[in-house]
Amino acid sequence: MAPLKLPKKGKGKQVHIDFASLDSARTSAPSSWTADDWFDEGTRQEEQGERYQAGPKATRHCNNACVCYALAALANPLDFDSRYNGARVLQTLATEHLGPAECLAALDKARSGYRDALAVLDLQQQQQRQRQPGDGDGDSSATARIDALFNLAQADVALFDALDDAVTAVEGERERAVEAASEAKRLFVEVERLQRDEMARFFGAGGPGAAASGNDEDEDEAIDEVPSSGPGGGAETSVRAMESTIVTPQLVIDTLLESLRFDLALHDWAHTDDATQAELRSSALAAFERATELRAAVQGDAAELDFELAFARASMLTTLSPTDATPVLDELARAHPRKVDLLSLGADHLVESLPLSPSPSSSPSPSLSTLLSTLSTALAAYESARALLSNRLSPPRDLPAAHLPSLLSANLVAQSSVHLVAYELLSRATPSAAVPADATQQAAAHLAQAHALALEATGACRSGLSLAVSTSAPSPSPSSSSAEPALALVRAPASTEPRTDTRTVLALRRALFALSRVRVRLDASAPAAGLEGAERAQFWALWRALGLGAARGVGGGAGEKGSEGERRVRERDARWWSDEVEGDKVMEAMGDEAASAERAYWQSLLEA
Repeated sequence: MAPLKLPKKGKGKQVHIDFASLDSARTSAPSSWTADDWFDEGTRQEEQGERYQAGPKATRHCNNACVCYALAALANPLDFDSRYNGARVLQTLATEHLGPAECLAALDKARSGYRDALAVLDLQQQQQRQRQPGDGDGDSSATARIDALFNLAQADVALFDALDDAVTAVEGERERAVEAASEAKRLFVEVERLQRDEMARFFGAGGPGAAASGNDEDEDEAIDEVPSSGPGGGAETSVRAMESTIVTPQLVIDTLLESLRFDLALHDWAHTDDATQAELRSSALAAFERATELRAAVQGDAAELDFELAFARASMLTTLSPTDATPVLDELARAHPRKVDLLSLGADHLVESLPLSPSPSSSPSPSLSTLLSTLSTALAAYESARALLSNRLSPPRDLPAAHLPSLLSANLVAQSSVHLVAYELLSRATPSAAVPADATQQAAAHLAQAHALALEATGACRSGLSLAVSTSAPSPSPSSSSAEPALALVRAPASTEPRTDTRTVLALRRALFALSRVRVRLDASAPAAGLEGAERAQFWALWRALGLGAARGVGGGAGEKGSEGERRVRERDARWWSDEVEGDKVMEAMGDEAASAERAYWQSLLEA
């Protein structure tokens, strides 16, 4: 065996490239660079972005990678890989790095990039058939098409989510959301069909189950060597690293579960009518049934897959049949006590299923003690999830590290809301033997805890800014009747890179929403005074202090307060908050009259 040749010590010559634009990059790079050189440099830049995961450095390297892949495509117009990888990095930029003002534009470019890549693939195959009539598509071209179609579907889902979250003003947003959702649904069906065709072509008529139980050792080794891409079916992997990928039952199941998740999201969409909901229920149930059938063909250790299927079933039940979900969630929680998604789903289900408004066909309403006990159980589950999300020594392995801050913020907001429900139940309970003697003290404790958690949520998402109770006595304001201490803006240390991506902005917006709901209840004057103009003015002051307007592409200075851009962003946020309180458990616990007053407060935010 020849001796292993080690690389020489020392660094090679560093190439400095100006990635500000395609022209500057081309001019500053070596004149001899070919399409392959630009592709390789794009891969290197992309790897650097993955190394940093989040923040400005990660964003910069991803942008550099996009420039490189674009130049590779210009140098070789018939190269599928550079177009596909460029679209994939744009999709990553949109979903992981860019703020709301740039997110939609990047997603549109990514979707166009996938379509261009598919068009190049069609042209390549047409030329190949002309040269070699009768030959079918090769392995690499078939799996490349599947990957591009699947990622295009995920880009459609991301666009739908961005439009639904109302992160920025868009012309015809509902029509665009419907178009993206329709294409995603169609593409998931097409991807499954192509995956099954490839699976049948590779494994034969007997299917993967027969192949796995046969005696062909070479085929078994090929199956064992296929890397598991997890949810997404290779959406985060370069095409050139996947040319030998075999479509396995695991990959088809991943596609089915992604389709099922999107069915459930569409089912809960505010604009989905009854007929469409019925179709989505049937689609989700059918997808789960097909995924379960394929499970028998997966060989080896599939514990993680079994959990994914069980979690998908639990998620489906919480949406389509809530009464049947509780025992399933309890059983899963006992078997998997360290799954953040499962703990959060179980807690959400407990709160959402709380029978606060009795219906004529239901059994007698549970007692106050029973309701509070259920809320306590939900809080315990949220707290367990919080402990896992906050564990820096052993963070959850099944969650992307870059998502942990926003997930932690969302957890704190959820806990704050549960404490608010408990506060409303205790403070509005009619005098009876079932009401605790210290109900007033308990209510005050829940309200204080809700306030502390909401404050913490503003900083947990790592936007670089957060809110805290001022340690100094606030100067009296003639426009405010609140006796509560003022809130102070807290900035992260200079060494901490603030996050400005869309996920962080959304987490910050929810935290401010939760904090504002608590603050109007902390007002020391009459209950209705907490919903007057002074509170609305304070709300928008906090909104501006946290940079929520600037994050949406409008100016953050005082001179921009009346700008058209900020007005439109305010309108969208006010509409989002107003929709958020509809059917909310806090509102349900308040009763119709009090809920009407708070609803009017959120709807009148634009008057401040």
